[in-house]
Amino acid sequence: MATIKLLLRTSKTLADGSHPIVIRVTVNRKSKFIFTGKTAKVSQWDAALGLTNKKHPLHSELNIYLSQRLLDAQTELLELQRQKKGFSAGTVREIIKDNKPSMTFVQFCDKLLAELKEQGRIGTRGTYRSIKNSVLRFTNNNQQLTFLDIDLAFLVKYEQYLKANGFKNSYIKTMLNKLQALFGKAILERVVKKNNNPFLEYSLSHLRPEYQHRSLDKAKLEILLNYIAETGSIKHDTINYFTFSYYCWGINFTDMAKLQWKDIYNGRLVYNRAKTGKLYNILLLEPALKVVEYYKQLKYGENVIPPAEDYIFPILDPVKYNTPSKATHRIEMKLSLTNKYLKIIEAELGLGEKVTFYMARHTFATQLLRKDVATAKIQNMLGHSTERMTQVYLDSFKNDELDEVSKLLVG
Repeated sequence: MATIKLLLRTSKTLADGSHPIVIRVTVNRKSKFIFTGKTAKVSQWDAALGLTNKKHPLHSELNIYLSQRLLDAQTELLELQRQKKGFSAGTVREIIKDNKPSMTFVQFCDKLLAELKEQGRIGTRGTYRSIKNSVLRFTNNNQQLTFLDIDLAFLVKYEQYLKANGFKNSYIKTMLNKLQALFGKAILERVVKKNNNPFLEYSLSHLRPEYQHRSLDKAKLEILLNYIAETGSIKHDTINYFTFSYYCWGINFTDMAKLQWKDIYNGRLVYNRAKTGKLYNILLLEPALKVVEYYKQLKYGENVIPPAEDYIFPILDPVKYNTPSKATHRIEMKLSLTNKYLKIIEAELGLGEKVTFYMARHTFATQLLRKDVATAKIQNMLGHSTERMTQVYLDSFKNDELDEVSKLLVG
Protein backbone atom coordinates (compact mmCIF):
# COMPACT_ATOMS: atom_id res chain seq x y z
CA MET A 1 0.00 0.00 0.00
CA ALA A 2 1.25 3.51 -0.80
CA THR A 3 0.19 6.80 0.79
CA ILE A 4 1.21 10.43 0.50
CA LYS A 5 0.55 12.96 3.25
CA LEU A 6 1.51 16.47 4.30
CA LEU A 7 2.79 16.78 7.85
CA LEU A 8 4.84 18.94 10.17
CA ARG A 9 8.13 17.23 10.94
CA THR A 10 8.52 18.16 14.59
CA SER A 11 11.65 16.04 14.97
CA LYS A 12 13.51 18.91 13.28
CA THR A 13 13.32 22.38 14.85
CA LEU A 14 14.62 25.55 13.22
CA ALA A 15 16.12 28.57 14.99
CA ASP A 16 12.81 30.44 15.08
CA GLY A 17 11.04 27.49 16.71
CA SER A 18 9.25 26.41 13.53
CA HIS A 19 9.39 23.00 11.89
CA PRO A 20 9.68 21.99 8.21
CA ILE A 21 6.52 21.05 6.36
CA VAL A 22 7.17 17.85 4.41
CA ILE A 23 5.45 15.42 2.09
CA ARG A 24 5.68 11.93 3.54
CA VAL A 25 5.74 9.10 1.01
CA THR A 26 4.99 5.68 2.49
CA VAL A 27 5.24 2.44 0.50
CA ASN A 28 4.94 -0.91 2.28
CA ARG A 29 5.31 0.82 5.66
CA LYS A 30 8.62 2.43 4.64
CA SER A 31 8.63 6.23 4.53
CA LYS A 32 10.64 8.92 2.77
CA PHE A 33 10.28 12.69 3.16
CA ILE A 34 10.26 15.52 0.63
CA PHE A 35 10.86 19.00 2.01
CA THR A 36 8.48 21.62 0.64
CA GLY A 37 10.68 24.55 1.63
CA LYS A 38 7.91 25.87 3.90
CA THR A 39 7.73 25.91 7.71
CA ALA A 40 5.22 26.37 10.52
CA LYS A 41 5.06 26.21 14.29
CA VAL A 42 3.07 23.52 16.08
CA SER A 43 0.48 26.12 17.08
CA GLN A 44 0.03 27.05 13.39
CA TRP A 45 -0.53 23.50 12.16
CA ASP A 46 -3.76 21.52 11.80
CA ALA A 47 -2.61 17.91 11.97
CA ALA A 48 -6.02 16.54 11.01
CA LEU A 49 -6.21 18.56 7.78
CA GLY A 50 -2.49 18.43 7.07
CA LEU A 51 -2.49 22.20 6.47
CA THR A 52 -1.76 25.39 8.37
CA ASN A 53 -4.45 27.01 10.50
CA LYS A 54 -5.47 30.65 10.72
CA LYS A 55 -2.72 31.42 13.22
CA HIS A 56 -0.15 31.23 10.41
CA PRO A 57 0.39 34.72 8.91
CA LEU A 58 0.31 33.29 5.35
CA HIS A 59 -2.45 30.79 6.06
CA SER A 60 -4.44 31.11 2.80
CA GLU A 61 -1.54 31.48 0.35
CA LEU A 62 0.51 28.72 1.95
CA ASN A 63 -2.35 26.24 1.99
CA ILE A 64 -2.99 26.80 -1.73
CA TYR A 65 0.68 26.07 -2.42
CA LEU A 66 0.77 23.00 -0.16
CA SER A 67 -2.45 21.60 -1.62
CA GLN A 68 -1.01 21.88 -5.12
CA ARG A 69 2.22 20.16 -4.07
CA LEU A 70 0.22 17.36 -2.50
CA LEU A 71 -1.98 17.02 -5.59
CA ASP A 72 1.09 16.85 -7.87
CA ALA A 73 2.61 14.15 -5.68
CA GLN A 74 -0.61 12.14 -5.63
CA THR A 75 -0.86 12.41 -9.42
CA GLU A 76 2.64 10.96 -9.78
CA LEU A 77 1.76 8.11 -7.43
CA LEU A 78 -1.41 7.30 -9.38
CA GLU A 79 0.60 7.22 -12.62
CA LEU A 80 3.06 4.76 -11.10
CA GLN A 81 0.21 2.59 -9.85
CA ARG A 82 -1.43 2.71 -13.29
CA GLN A 83 1.78 1.42 -14.88
CA LYS A 84 1.67 -1.54 -12.47
CA LYS A 85 5.41 -1.49 -12.00
CA GLY A 86 7.11 -2.14 -8.72
CA PHE A 87 8.30 0.95 -6.86
CA SER A 88 9.57 1.98 -3.45
CA ALA A 89 9.07 5.07 -1.30
CA GLY A 90 12.48 6.23 -2.49
CA THR A 91 11.46 5.84 -6.13
CA VAL A 92 8.33 7.91 -5.62
CA ARG A 93 10.28 10.56 -3.73
CA GLU A 94 12.88 10.90 -6.48
CA ILE A 95 10.22 11.15 -9.19
CA ILE A 96 8.37 13.87 -7.29
CA LYS A 97 11.58 15.73 -6.48
CA ASP A 98 12.68 15.46 -10.10
CA ASN A 99 9.72 17.50 -11.31
CA LYS A 100 10.83 21.02 -12.13
CA PRO A 101 7.67 23.12 -12.44
CA SER A 102 9.66 26.25 -11.67
CA MET A 103 11.75 25.94 -14.86
CA THR A 104 10.50 28.46 -17.38
CA PHE A 105 10.21 27.92 -21.12
CA VAL A 106 13.21 30.19 -21.71
CA GLN A 107 15.33 28.45 -19.08
CA PHE A 108 14.59 25.06 -20.59
CA CYS A 109 15.37 26.33 -24.10
CA ASP A 110 18.66 27.85 -22.94
CA LYS A 111 19.62 24.59 -21.24
CA LEU A 112 18.88 22.64 -24.44
CA LEU A 113 20.76 25.17 -26.60
CA ALA A 114 23.82 24.87 -24.36
CA GLU A 115 23.74 21.07 -24.62
CA LEU A 116 23.42 21.17 -28.42
CA LYS A 117 26.31 23.61 -28.68
CA GLU A 118 28.49 21.33 -26.58
CA GLN A 119 27.54 18.41 -28.84
CA GLY A 120 28.45 20.43 -31.93
CA ARG A 121 24.91 20.14 -33.34
CA ILE A 122 24.88 23.68 -34.64
CA GLY A 123 22.15 23.27 -37.25
CA THR A 124 19.72 21.68 -34.78
CA ARG A 125 20.63 24.34 -32.24
CA GLY A 126 19.72 27.03 -34.75
CA THR A 127 16.23 25.63 -35.31
CA TYR A 128 15.48 25.47 -31.57
CA ARG A 129 16.85 28.97 -31.09
CA SER A 130 14.46 30.13 -33.82
CA ILE A 131 11.39 28.72 -32.05
CA LYS A 132 12.52 30.19 -28.73
CA ASN A 133 12.90 33.65 -30.27
CA SER A 134 9.62 33.34 -32.18
CA VAL A 135 7.67 32.46 -29.03
CA LEU A 136 9.32 35.33 -27.15
CA ARG A 137 8.28 37.78 -29.86
CA PHE A 138 4.73 36.44 -29.70
CA THR A 139 4.58 36.81 -25.90
CA ASN A 140 6.24 40.25 -25.79
CA ASN A 141 9.43 38.78 -24.34
CA ASN A 142 7.72 36.99 -21.46
CA GLN A 143 10.70 35.47 -19.64
CA GLN A 144 8.40 33.86 -17.05
CA LEU A 145 6.43 31.82 -19.58
CA THR A 146 6.10 28.18 -18.50
CA PHE A 147 5.11 25.09 -20.44
CA LEU A 148 1.82 25.10 -18.54
CA ASP A 149 1.07 28.49 -20.11
CA ILE A 150 1.38 26.93 -23.57
CA ASP A 151 -2.05 25.35 -23.87
CA LEU A 152 -4.43 24.73 -26.77
CA ALA A 153 -5.61 28.36 -26.83
CA PHE A 154 -1.97 29.51 -26.89
CA LEU A 155 -1.21 27.36 -29.95
CA VAL A 156 -4.25 28.63 -31.84
CA LYS A 157 -3.32 32.26 -31.14
CA TYR A 158 0.34 31.62 -31.97
CA GLU A 159 -0.62 30.15 -35.35
CA GLN A 160 -2.86 33.16 -36.03
CA TYR A 161 -0.02 35.49 -35.04
CA LEU A 162 2.38 33.85 -37.50
CA LYS A 163 -0.18 34.01 -40.32
CA ALA A 164 -0.89 37.68 -39.56
CA ASN A 165 2.84 38.36 -39.91
CA GLY A 166 2.90 36.94 -43.42
CA PHE A 167 4.46 33.54 -42.74
CA LYS A 168 3.43 30.65 -44.97
CA ASN A 169 2.06 27.32 -43.81
CA SER A 170 5.37 25.56 -44.38
CA TYR A 171 7.17 27.91 -41.97
CA ILE A 172 4.32 27.82 -39.43
CA LYS A 173 4.31 24.03 -39.47
CA THR A 174 8.08 23.97 -38.96
CA MET A 175 7.80 26.27 -35.93
CA LEU A 176 4.98 24.25 -34.39
CA ASN A 177 6.80 20.98 -35.06
CA LYS A 178 9.80 22.32 -33.16
CA LEU A 179 7.59 23.51 -30.33
CA GLN A 180 6.03 20.05 -30.21
CA ALA A 181 9.51 18.51 -30.07
CA LEU A 182 10.39 20.86 -27.20
CA PHE A 183 7.34 19.63 -25.32
CA GLY A 184 8.46 16.05 -25.87
CA LYS A 185 11.89 16.81 -24.41
CA ALA A 186 10.37 18.71 -21.48
CA ILE A 187 8.09 15.75 -20.70
CA LEU A 188 11.04 13.34 -20.76
CA GLU A 189 12.90 15.59 -18.33
CA ARG A 190 9.78 15.90 -16.15
CA VAL A 191 9.55 19.65 -16.56
CA VAL A 192 5.91 19.22 -17.57
CA LYS A 193 3.51 16.31 -17.32
CA LYS A 194 2.39 14.37 -20.37
CA ASN A 195 -1.27 15.24 -19.80
CA ASN A 196 -0.36 18.95 -20.05
CA ASN A 197 0.85 18.52 -23.63
CA PRO A 198 -1.48 20.65 -25.83
CA PHE A 199 -0.33 18.82 -28.96
CA LEU A 200 -2.43 15.85 -27.82
CA GLU A 201 -5.42 17.94 -28.98
CA TYR A 202 -3.79 20.15 -31.61
CA SER A 203 -3.27 18.73 -35.10
CA LEU A 204 -0.81 20.14 -37.63
CA SER A 205 -2.37 18.32 -40.59
CA HIS A 206 -4.35 21.39 -41.68
CA LEU A 207 -1.13 23.31 -42.35
CA ARG A 208 -0.62 22.17 -45.90
CA PRO A 209 2.19 23.95 -47.76
CA GLU A 210 1.10 26.46 -50.39
CA TYR A 211 4.12 25.79 -52.58
CA GLN A 212 4.95 22.88 -54.83
CA HIS A 213 8.32 21.20 -54.97
CA ARG A 214 10.14 22.63 -57.97
CA SER A 215 12.13 20.59 -60.42
CA LEU A 216 13.65 21.07 -63.85
CA ASP A 217 12.29 19.15 -66.79
CA LYS A 218 14.74 17.02 -68.73
CA ALA A 219 15.41 19.60 -71.46
CA LYS A 220 16.18 22.44 -69.05
CA LEU A 221 18.25 20.12 -66.87
CA GLU A 222 20.46 19.20 -69.82
CA ILE A 223 20.93 22.87 -70.73
CA LEU A 224 21.99 23.68 -67.18
CA LEU A 225 24.34 20.71 -66.78
CA ASN A 226 25.98 21.48 -70.15
CA TYR A 227 26.63 25.11 -69.23
CA ILE A 228 30.28 25.94 -69.96
CA ALA A 229 31.92 28.20 -67.38
CA GLU A 230 35.48 29.44 -67.12
CA THR A 231 37.55 26.81 -65.32
CA GLY A 232 38.21 27.78 -61.72
CA SER A 233 35.47 30.40 -61.63
CA ILE A 234 32.62 30.55 -59.10
CA LYS A 235 30.23 29.65 -61.91
CA HIS A 236 32.31 26.56 -62.63
CA ASP A 237 32.14 25.48 -58.99
CA THR A 238 28.41 26.20 -58.96
CA ILE A 239 27.68 23.90 -61.89
CA ASN A 240 29.98 21.23 -60.43
CA TYR A 241 28.14 21.29 -57.10
CA PHE A 242 24.71 21.04 -58.74
CA THR A 243 25.89 18.25 -61.06
CA PHE A 244 27.39 16.23 -58.22
CA SER A 245 24.24 16.53 -56.11
CA TYR A 246 21.98 15.51 -58.98
CA TYR A 247 24.00 12.39 -59.82
CA CYS A 248 24.53 11.46 -56.15
CA TRP A 249 20.89 10.98 -55.19
CA GLY A 250 20.26 14.62 -54.32
CA ILE A 251 22.94 14.87 -51.62
CA ASN A 252 22.41 18.07 -49.63
CA PHE A 253 24.96 20.87 -49.51
CA THR A 254 26.08 20.27 -45.92
CA ASP A 255 26.82 16.59 -46.51
CA MET A 256 28.56 17.38 -49.79
CA ALA A 257 30.75 20.03 -48.15
CA LYS A 258 31.90 17.56 -45.50
CA LEU A 259 32.80 14.71 -47.86
CA GLN A 260 36.39 13.50 -47.51
CA TRP A 261 38.51 11.46 -49.88
CA LYS A 262 38.15 8.44 -47.61
CA ASP A 263 34.43 8.48 -48.45
CA ILE A 264 35.21 7.39 -52.02
CA TYR A 265 36.13 3.74 -52.47
CA ASN A 266 36.15 1.60 -55.60
CA GLY A 267 34.16 4.13 -57.57
CA ARG A 268 31.51 4.45 -54.88
CA LEU A 269 30.56 7.21 -52.47
CA VAL A 270 29.98 5.89 -48.93
CA TYR A 271 28.88 8.35 -46.25
CA ASN A 272 26.40 8.91 -43.44
CA ARG A 273 23.80 11.61 -43.92
CA ALA A 274 24.18 14.13 -41.09
CA LYS A 275 20.45 14.77 -40.73
CA THR A 276 19.37 11.15 -40.26
CA GLY A 277 22.55 9.12 -39.77
CA LYS A 278 21.49 6.90 -42.70
CA LEU A 279 24.37 5.19 -44.50
CA TYR A 280 24.55 5.80 -48.25
CA ASN A 281 26.48 3.66 -50.70
CA ILE A 282 26.22 5.32 -54.11
CA LEU A 283 27.72 4.31 -57.44
CA LEU A 284 29.54 7.35 -58.81
CA LEU A 285 28.32 7.84 -62.36
CA GLU A 286 30.62 9.40 -64.96
CA PRO A 287 29.43 13.04 -64.52
CA ALA A 288 29.99 12.82 -60.74
CA LEU A 289 33.38 11.14 -61.23
CA LYS A 290 34.45 13.96 -63.54
CA VAL A 291 33.62 16.51 -60.85
CA VAL A 292 35.60 14.59 -58.24
CA GLU A 293 38.56 14.12 -60.58
CA TYR A 294 38.58 17.83 -61.41
CA TYR A 295 39.00 18.84 -57.74
CA LYS A 296 41.56 16.10 -57.20
CA GLN A 297 43.79 17.35 -60.02
CA LEU A 298 43.19 20.99 -59.11
CA LYS A 299 44.66 20.52 -55.64
CA TYR A 300 47.06 17.58 -55.94
CA GLY A 301 47.96 17.24 -59.61
CA GLU A 302 48.33 14.04 -61.61
CA ASN A 303 48.86 10.59 -60.10
CA VAL A 304 48.69 11.73 -56.48
CA ILE A 305 46.60 9.97 -53.84
CA PRO A 306 44.88 12.65 -51.73
CA PRO A 307 45.13 12.44 -47.92
CA ALA A 308 42.13 10.46 -46.67
CA GLU A 309 41.01 13.16 -44.21
CA ASP A 310 41.12 16.05 -46.72
CA TYR A 311 37.84 17.49 -47.94
CA ILE A 312 36.92 16.79 -51.56
CA PHE A 313 35.32 20.14 -52.31
CA PRO A 314 36.88 23.60 -51.79
CA ILE A 315 34.23 24.63 -49.28
CA LEU A 316 35.71 23.86 -45.86
CA ASP A 317 39.22 24.40 -44.54
CA PRO A 318 39.86 22.44 -41.30
CA VAL A 319 42.33 25.08 -40.13
CA LYS A 320 40.19 28.17 -40.76
CA TYR A 321 36.84 26.59 -39.89
CA ASN A 322 37.92 24.53 -36.91
CA THR A 323 34.75 24.65 -34.80
CA PRO A 324 31.24 23.37 -35.57
CA SER A 325 29.83 26.91 -35.51
CA LYS A 326 32.49 28.24 -37.89
CA ALA A 327 32.00 25.30 -40.25
CA THR A 328 28.21 25.74 -40.23
CA HIS A 329 28.49 29.46 -40.94
CA ARG A 330 30.93 28.79 -43.78
CA ILE A 331 28.62 26.19 -45.35
CA GLU A 332 25.66 28.58 -45.13
CA MET A 333 27.68 31.33 -46.83
CA LYS A 334 28.86 29.02 -49.63
CA LEU A 335 25.33 27.70 -50.19
CA SER A 336 24.05 31.26 -50.41
CA LEU A 337 26.79 32.08 -52.93
CA THR A 338 25.97 28.96 -54.95
CA ASN A 339 22.29 29.89 -55.12
CA LYS A 340 23.23 33.43 -56.13
CA TYR A 341 25.28 32.16 -59.07
CA LEU A 342 22.66 29.61 -60.06
CA LYS A 343 20.30 32.56 -60.43
CA ILE A 344 22.87 34.36 -62.61
CA ILE A 345 23.43 31.27 -64.76
CA GLU A 346 19.68 30.68 -65.09
CA ALA A 347 19.23 34.24 -66.34
CA GLU A 348 22.00 33.77 -68.91
CA LEU A 349 20.42 30.55 -70.16
CA GLY A 350 16.86 31.90 -70.10
CA LEU A 351 15.46 28.84 -68.36
CA GLY A 352 12.51 30.72 -66.90
CA GLU A 353 12.94 28.93 -63.58
CA LYS A 354 14.16 30.05 -60.18
CA VAL A 355 16.96 27.51 -59.86
CA THR A 356 18.39 26.69 -56.43
CA PHE A 357 20.86 24.06 -55.28
CA TYR A 358 18.08 22.13 -53.54
CA MET A 359 16.39 21.80 -56.91
CA ALA A 360 19.00 19.17 -57.78
CA ARG A 361 17.39 16.88 -55.19
CA HIS A 362 13.87 17.60 -56.44
CA THR A 363 14.92 17.07 -60.04
CA PHE A 364 16.70 13.82 -59.24
CA ALA A 365 13.52 12.48 -57.64
CA THR A 366 11.13 13.57 -60.37
CA GLN A 367 13.33 12.24 -63.18
CA LEU A 368 13.26 8.81 -61.52
CA LEU A 369 9.50 9.05 -61.10
CA ARG A 370 9.05 9.86 -64.78
CA LYS A 371 11.12 6.80 -65.64
CA ASP A 372 8.57 4.71 -63.70
CA VAL A 373 10.92 3.92 -60.81
CA ALA A 374 8.91 2.59 -57.83
CA THR A 375 8.22 5.07 -55.05
CA ALA A 376 9.71 2.64 -52.51
CA LYS A 377 13.05 2.77 -54.33
CA ILE A 378 12.99 6.57 -54.54
CA GLN A 379 12.18 6.62 -50.83
CA ASN A 380 15.30 4.61 -50.08
CA MET A 381 17.48 6.83 -52.25
CA LEU A 382 16.12 10.04 -50.74
CA GLY A 383 16.47 8.65 -47.23
CA HIS A 384 12.85 9.21 -46.24
CA SER A 385 11.67 7.26 -43.20
CA THR A 386 8.37 6.27 -44.80
CA GLU A 387 7.03 5.75 -48.31
CA ARG A 388 4.17 8.11 -47.44
CA MET A 389 6.68 10.92 -46.92
CA THR A 390 8.12 10.25 -50.38
CA GLN A 391 4.63 10.12 -51.90
CA VAL A 392 3.82 13.56 -50.50
CA TYR A 393 7.20 14.77 -51.77
CA LEU A 394 6.44 13.53 -55.29
CA ASP A 395 2.75 14.44 -55.55
CA SER A 396 3.42 17.95 -56.86
CA PHE A 397 5.68 16.54 -59.58
CA LYS A 398 2.79 14.41 -60.83
CA ASN A 399 0.60 17.51 -61.12
CA ASP A 400 2.63 18.72 -64.11
CA GLU A 401 1.86 15.51 -65.99
CA LEU A 402 -1.82 15.70 -65.04
CA ASP A 403 -1.95 19.28 -66.33
CA GLU A 404 -0.69 18.08 -69.71
CA VAL A 405 -3.34 15.33 -69.78
CA SER A 406 -6.05 17.90 -68.99
CA LYS A 407 -4.96 20.04 -71.93
CA LEU A 408 -5.84 17.16 -74.26
CA LEU A 409 -9.49 18.03 -73.65
CA VAL A 410 -9.12 21.23 -75.64
CA GLY A 411 -6.46 19.98 -78.03
